[in-house]
Amino acid sequence: MSTQTSRSTPLDRRNFLAILTAAGLSSTLAAPVLASLASSQDSSLIYTWDQIKPGFHALIDPQTGGNTLVVISNNKALLIDTKFAHLAGAIHQDTKALSSTIAALTLINTHHHGDHTGGNALIVPHATSYAHTNAVDRIKSQLGKFKQTAQSGPAAIKRSKGSDHQLALAIKAAEASSSSTESDI
Repeated sequence: MSTQTSRSTPLDRRNFLAILTAAGLSSTLAAPVLASLASSQDSSLIYTWDQIKPGFHALIDPQTGGNTLVVISNNKALLIDTKFAHLAGAIHQDTKALSSTIAALTLINTHHHGDHTGGNALIVPHATSYAHTNAVDRIKSQLGKFKQTAQSGPAAIKRSKGSDHQLALAIKAAEASSSSTESDI
């Protein structure tokens, strides 16, 4: 799998809304193509994703905070928000599992809250990422909070009785967080 790597690209409000609108419109136009894609309840998935329609998968869990949407089309994936750091490894693996191959991953952060951007450090190195200009500065200012949340992630997985695989990914995120810098998020 080849992925494109870039740093977060700040966007002004107009361009940010234009990208979100284009993503929404393309999803409507691409529906017939998406109909042949795999089910979101594939046994290789770590989390249970709600399939909104073919190619559109949402991870909505009030216990873990935030929501995440993955749109798969033509071997490309659009990921909207990354949830917390200890969940991002599983989200990234699930994103790859939702398609047989992903040639490019694009991440859009809707806003700066940690339950939507906490997993950026694990996903941004594998994606082209976008966020509103104001959100980029706020996300970067939360590096310390990101590290703290990543460090407490394995305990959160244990409390929620997550799988051994989820725990291993949370431990990996906690270990990786110690060397994270603002350019990673």
